[in-house]
Amino acid sequence: MYGHLWRDRCGQCEIPYPEQSRAAYIKQDTIRFDDKLITCPHCDGYIRPDIVWFGEALPVQAWQTAEEAAANCDVFISIGTSSLVYPAAGLSQLAKQNGAQVIEINPDPTPNTIVDITIIEKAGVILPLLIEEITAL
Repeated sequence: MYGHLWRDRCGQCEIPYPEQSRAAYIKQDTIRFDDKLITCPHCDGYIRPDIVWFGEALPVQAWQTAEEAAANCDVFISIGTSSLVYPAAGLSQLAKQNGAQVIEINPDPTPNTIVDITIIEKAGVILPLLIEEITAL
């Protein structure tokens, strides 16, 4: 919903910028940090990570997909969030209104009163264990 950190796009015309993709840096096992900003070959806008920053609108299709999933799920798992930043924070409420059980995974539990189960742990610790349990069923 918030984009893809390992992809780039033009901040002005929104065209994906694959020429300098971060995926290439991962394959090379090195990351170069240059002082020079990369510009778009189409419009001269600056190339930026393909993610949503604070204050920017979420992509419409991604938001609609998230809303539909939250409205139709049996279990909603909120992972590592403060549950304070909207509109995403409203997804757990939407799920709850439609009968879902809400599970929160967070080392610092939130004061969210709609949570049914709170797992006080880091996502990197608990998620592999949950996946192991689910796949064993």
